[in-house]
Amino acid sequence: DSIKFISQNLNANNFTAQRDRLVKVVEFCRKHRFEVSEDYEHELIRDLRDEFEDAVRKQFLREEQARIKEQIREEERVQAQFEKELKEIDRQRKAIEKALEKALEKALKESTDEHSAEIEDLRKRLFEAEEKSNRTKSLAEQGVRAGYVYVLSNIGSFGETRSEERRVGKECRIGC
Repeated sequence: DSIKFISQNLNANNFTAQRDRLVKVVEFCRKHRFEVSEDYEHELIRDLRDEFEDAVRKQFLREEQARIKEQIREEERVQAQFEKELKEIDRQRKAIEKALEKALEKALKESTDEHSAEIEDLRKRLFEAEEKSNRTKSLAEQGVRAGYVYVLSNIGSFGETRSEERRVGKECRIGC
């Protein structure tokens, strides 16, 4: 029972303490005239070490999954920010287009040269807004094309050598 308790309390950070407890239990048994062979003691320690390695492996996988999830959240945040910027730029472009149309109508009605400078200024601002929109779209597309691969399943869910992968902006697929 003590051995089961020791192995149940084993985690990635306390192997030495648990091994020492196991050795003390074995010594206690020998002291009270229970026979525990050296081979059995080494087997118990080996089993404890195997359980420790499994606990370390599981902790590493949990930490790796948490890191991957955080990276996915960060990239989703960046993508949302790009989309917000695109909407803002599009809104500005539409406002400039509307102002340009009004200025053109006003200029046609008055047929004077004083509004031609205003029209040119609005055309220039419209061109700049479209350029900014194109640059932002280009940056957003480059980020998607970079395509990090994320492992979305536990190891072994699809067999020992297979796992599910997803590329940002791409379809899910199963890979090796």
